[in-house]
Amino acid sequence: LSSLWRCARRVAVSTWDRLTGRLDLTIMRVLVGIALLATIEALPLRGNDPWTVVLCKLSDNDHEPMSHDWAREWINGWKGDSISSFFRTLSNGVYTIDKSNVTEWIQIPWSNTDIQKMAEEETGDKTPFAYFDKVKQLCAGWASSRGIRVNERRIV
Repeated sequence: LSSLWRCARRVAVSTWDRLTGRLDLTIMRVLVGIALLATIEALPLRGNDPWTVVLCKLSDNDHEPMSHDWAREWINGWKGDSISSFFRTLSNGVYTIDKSNVTEWIQIPWSNTDIQKMAEEETGDKTPFAYFDKVKQLCAGWASSRGIRVNERRIV
């Protein structure tokens, strides 16, 4: 890599001299690009990486915005508007989330207010990010404690 860099500098200096004080950035970019490509070994193959989607309700809200069947079809379906189809198409089949686990709706024993307090106490942060991170942590933990297998890649 250092020899390629020295070569690129020599070409750049001679190009500078030949082009009346203007460095030819195109040649420099090409040589740097070649040097970077020389360090790449291979593209990673992802394969199938199923998710767990945990459908959670808070203790103070019994509302289910969608049915379990609808959520399962939206994640795993083969139609063009499913999440699985999106990743399969976007990656040309290299990355899929086929056979993802979509849980039934579970109700956790904490209310919206409880979770906001916990998130703020733990992080000192009142932002929605801290709140939603805490919701995900509690939902995934509650699902696991109820015997639901939660993949490393989980959506709550």
